[in-house]
Amino acid sequence: MKRRRDVGQMGESLLQHWCAEGGVTANRAEHDQAGWDYLLEFPIELVRTDAALDKEPPPHQALVQVKATDAKTRSITVKLTNWLRLAKSPLPSFFLILYYGGRTKCQRAHLLHVDEQAIRVVLETLRRLSAQPGARTSLHTRYLPVRCTSDNELPTPSSAAFVKRLTSSMGPSQAEYVARKQALLRDVGYENARGELSIKVVVPEKYQRGRLDQLLVDFSIGALSSLEVTEAELWDVRFGLKGPEPERRFKGSRLEFVPDSGKPAEVVLRRVTDGGELRLPATVYAPVGIGSFVRPEDIRVRLAFPNASLILAPHPNSGQYDFNIPAPDRPGALKQLAQTARLLQFMADASASESRITIQADRFSLGHLDLTSSFQPPTQLLEWAKLVTLAQEVGSIMNLPPEATVVPLSLWHQAQALAQLHAVLTKDFPNARIALSVDSDTVVPDRPCCFPQLLAVEFEAYTILLVLVHLGPMQYAAANQHRDFIVAVDSTVVVRKQTLGHGEPYPESAPRLLDAAAAPYAATHYVVKWWADD
Repeated sequence: MKRRRDVGQMGESLLQHWCAEGGVTANRAEHDQAGWDYLLEFPIELVRTDAALDKEPPPHQALVQVKATDAKTRSITVKLTNWLRLAKSPLPSFFLILYYGGRTKCQRAHLLHVDEQAIRVVLETLRRLSAQPGARTSLHTRYLPVRCTSDNELPTPSSAAFVKRLTSSMGPSQAEYVARKQALLRDVGYENARGELSIKVVVPEKYQRGRLDQLLVDFSIGALSSLEVTEAELWDVRFGLKGPEPERRFKGSRLEFVPDSGKPAEVVLRRVTDGGELRLPATVYAPVGIGSFVRPEDIRVRLAFPNASLILAPHPNSGQYDFNIPAPDRPGALKQLAQTARLLQFMADASASESRITIQADRFSLGHLDLTSSFQPPTQLLEWAKLVTLAQEVGSIMNLPPEATVVPLSLWHQAQALAQLHAVLTKDFPNARIALSVDSDTVVPDRPCCFPQLLAVEFEAYTILLVLVHLGPMQYAAANQHRDFIVAVDSTVVVRKQTLGHGEPYPESAPRLLDAAAAPYAATHYVVKWWADD
């Protein structure tokens, strides 16, 4: 009786022979459930002559499953569980396919490296099976092919060709190979996305009548700062396929807009009626990642200024505005408050003339805003804007640091001094006149007069101090009044200009500062001494 030969044993014997011939130790798996047949261990090679012996790299190891056959087919099938073990092992893994063709010697040999492409196929197959009921308990009944091609065929079925192909596939460093494979196992299939967040939100009332696309736009640009979340699920997505169950579930939370996708730009607002122009820095927010869900005519852009925003719809050329003025009794950055104030004043002026405002960002037109007389900020708010603007311009002239702060409410109590100080520093006081009453008969009309003045305005951390003299002729205020005079100011001389820190005292007392300012004019001018000596 003809005995049936064991071609599988012939293949394993040939692998052991090739390893012995090539100086590689072949350790056979004790149990066939391992997914591999042999653990190959390469000899230690001392390759670094400049390093201590304990720093030498570890020797190479590899896993090999042997398949021997007499069939002429160029493809064999392997259990998916075996593929899984070899793909997920950090060690280099291979399939060795030996074709005997009914003869005693191997006629052709193929060494298939479980490389990136193979790992991708295995993991994607597993992800697709995850959606099928019972797949987890039936993996051992499923197979993937091992295809033998000219690319993975050994030049000759020999030990030398086998060992050479192994070492070239593994590379010079076992540690580097393992690191690359572990990174591949971690990242493959996640190139486009790592997850999908499914959210159920409470839709605000104004979006409930077929305006969900507008809700997406407004939330994307920060016009809608948060949404109430009733339920949310985070799904793992690999190869574009969701896992069978969500990774996490959330209930009773809020979805908030985080402003990190805006683009800084210089925004130019221009009134059509008179050409008045305002340039301010702003952050431009445009919808991101929702283009396929929203019609072009529903796209909107938000310009974020300090304490204010403009929302523009470029296609229908419409817009809306929103101001959020800080409480006046709280300190705020003077630079940012002034930007808010200028925008408020600019729009109030445009409203008064019912002017259209055209808007550009970095020279790109974003549309326009039509203002009617309905935009009428309260008088106190306009006064706030005026005082803050004056304070910022004074601070700029006096070189206050950009982070300087001010409490707007404190400016109300110093409004007159602030206005005068601003006028002096900007030289904006044409036809200035001083009215005064003198309890003396020694005043000679038309005599040059010197009127000293001390101006001080307190910001939160600084005090701006000016000592000055106003010069000009004195004239009777009226024909029958010999004690009431008008000084027509010809010139104003700033004697001292100083910025003091918080709590820092004047360099001298106020009377002495005024005396010092008047002293150079005592012989030639009538000095109006309105202050008491120390």
